[in-house]
Amino acid sequence: MVQEMSEGAVTLSLDGLILFSNASFAAMLGRPLERVIGERLVDVFVPGDAVLVSALLQSTGRRKAEVHLRMVDAAPLPVYLSVQNVLLNGIGSLCAIITDLSDQKRFTEITAVLEAVPAGVFIAQDAECRNILGNSWAHELLRMQAPANISKSAFEIEKPRTWREFKDGIEIPAGDMPTQLAARTGQRVRDFEFDVLFDDGVFRTWLGNAVPLFDPTGRPRGAVSSFIDITERRRSAEALEAANAELRSFGDALTQDLREPLSMVVKFTQLLAEEYRGRLGQDADAYISDSVKAAQNIEALLKALLNYWAVTQQSGLTPSSVDCNQMLSRTLRHFHAAIQETGATVTTSALPTMVADEPLLEQVFRTLIGNALQYRGKAAPTIHISAEATYDRWLFSVRDNGIGVDAKNPEHIFGMFKRLHGSEIPGTGIGLTLCKKIVERHGGRLWVERAPENGAAFRFTIPASLDAILKSSLPKT
Repeated sequence: MVQEMSEGAVTLSLDGLILFSNASFAAMLGRPLERVIGERLVDVFVPGDAVLVSALLQSTGRRKAEVHLRMVDAAPLPVYLSVQNVLLNGIGSLCAIITDLSDQKRFTEITAVLEAVPAGVFIAQDAECRNILGNSWAHELLRMQAPANISKSAFEIEKPRTWREFKDGIEIPAGDMPTQLAARTGQRVRDFEFDVLFDDGVFRTWLGNAVPLFDPTGRPRGAVSSFIDITERRRSAEALEAANAELRSFGDALTQDLREPLSMVVKFTQLLAEEYRGRLGQDADAYISDSVKAAQNIEALLKALLNYWAVTQQSGLTPSSVDCNQMLSRTLRHFHAAIQETGATVTTSALPTMVADEPLLEQVFRTLIGNALQYRGKAAPTIHISAEATYDRWLFSVRDNGIGVDAKNPEHIFGMFKRLHGSEIPGTGIGLTLCKKIVERHGGRLWVERAPENGAAFRFTIPASLDAILKSSLPKT
């Protein structure tokens, strides 16, 4: 009977020498049985427990304590040691039972983790989900008192369920819930969003995930699932979408109702300047000239706003293979006159062929190179464009020797309508904001670094992976 016990059992002399050991104790130690017999019991425990084990052996009556076995190539094994004096053939001896506590310790640790997780965790203990246990959050979600069996069949026995589950307005059969699906099919269930309607009219939205559990033969034997309440998140998303819809309507109205009248203002002001220049006096000429410039600035600002609006409202990118060298050549041809006029020197290293939305990426290059030409210093502009491969993305750089940026707050220039030099240099204050948005839509990042002497280096990253770009291309709500 002792040999068949799952616990370790040993007989000891009064000084703690092991006279007999069953196979279970030898298996706990990971040693052959013949090496266990004849060893001192105190030596099989960790040194820190030696004093406690010695005290147990020298005491009388039934005594017990939690101690740790010393393992050869593993962490100490927590065990429960129980010692009692016995008579064997009239000779005083000791009998000790050693119980492995590792499973119990692991269960305690897992239970603590489950209670700490801010989600409802359900454990189906059979493939039919007849017996489902849950942590405290699970019972809170279902407005139940723990502990209880929270499976549907158990409630048919104990009391009726007080909730129903719906997806897209249709009640979900019990067998199609995440826990039941995973337990029945052996397949993982991800991001299952559904609604829970309680009998008192309370309506909540949950998001669930489930993974199956398998027996030694590989057959599903249950499942573990987790659920979180996303009701407030969904309401916020719906409110944000409603606000975005109103904003889109406003943008459309801005496009149709403001653009045409503004074009007429610019047109007739220019006609007025051409018709009456020099006939109404110098003051009148100055007023008309200022009016034309102001109207043109408003027109340019409106055009920039509409471009920014188009990018932010675009449902996704249109990725294709882009030869960045050819794209840069087109950009430089666009600025040919400005380069000649300013005496600029533009150099470039070899650029990659990559996946991107070509029109949007070209807009980034045009803005950064255009700014380098426009925000120049006293010396002729020197611009260098380069790219290098990093771990999973391309790092681009557009460096110039211009007037530079504010060293204390360089990120300031990426804000909407932020212009470091006021009205001294023409511009709308939207170009860099739009560049930042385009780069972020590609899953990258745009920033600026002040050059050691003068000028600035604008750097941005674009993922090398098409999957990363496609995942980042959807607008954030």
